[in-house]
Amino acid sequence: MRFITPPGERETLVATGVFVDVRGGVGGTEEWIIHHRGDGLRITRAELANAADGSTLLVEAVERANEAGSSNWQILFDWSGSHEGAISRCRASYLITPDSVFVERVRADRAPEYEDHARPAGLLVWPLMQISLGALMRPLMTGPAAGPQLVVVPSLEVSGDGEQLLRPRVEGWRSNLVEVVTLPPAAPGGPERDGLRFRYTREIDKYTGDNYNTPGELWVDEHGIPQRHRWPSRAGNDLESVLKT
Repeated sequence: MRFITPPGERETLVATGVFVDVRGGVGGTEEWIIHHRGDGLRITRAELANAADGSTLLVEAVERANEAGSSNWQILFDWSGSHEGAISRCRASYLITPDSVFVERVRADRAPEYEDHARPAGLLVWPLMQISLGALMRPLMTGPAAGPQLVVVPSLEVSGDGEQLLRPRVEGWRSNLVEVVTLPPAAPGGPERDGLRFRYTREIDKYTGDNYNTPGELWVDEHGIPQRHRWPSRAGNDLESVLKT
């Protein structure tokens, strides 16, 4: 597994794993690792390999809960790949405070580009890692009764010039708990476990008006770690990824 910055001496390993495409995909993987630090930081790193187009995405998400009940985030992204022979690399840095979403983005060899948006009340964050989806399901259930919860999601829309790549999107998400389920053993020969199955929906993008209405299902264990994830592609076929044991 490659890192943007490797784990430091002050970090304590919490969990590690690999998600593997098992249906509809072409062998994509997400290798991830979580550390805690003594000063309250939670650091999640991942390497996502998209076997369909040969691109890779490195993510490093540093989260600190604040007294207001939301979280401060510093997230680094390093994407490499190509589209129609152009765009070999795109990097982005997200700094998300209680008041703002500040993004620095560098496409290939171009000058840095900056965006600064006010952070809507209650805004959640999805840093593109399947491992981070489990932590979103319960907050989404307790969101505004009148509408979806807002979630900032970096775009993975790739074009020849990378105009939208890793730019911030603000989407409306909903989730509901479907049922308690039985999960396979965490290790070979171990006992079966109780888990939860959630159904979630990604809806409209606040900035662009694009409406995805994309449903997904997520199976999580007692620690909130996703075990299985199923979602539709834009082509309409179901994709599925499972946590490799």
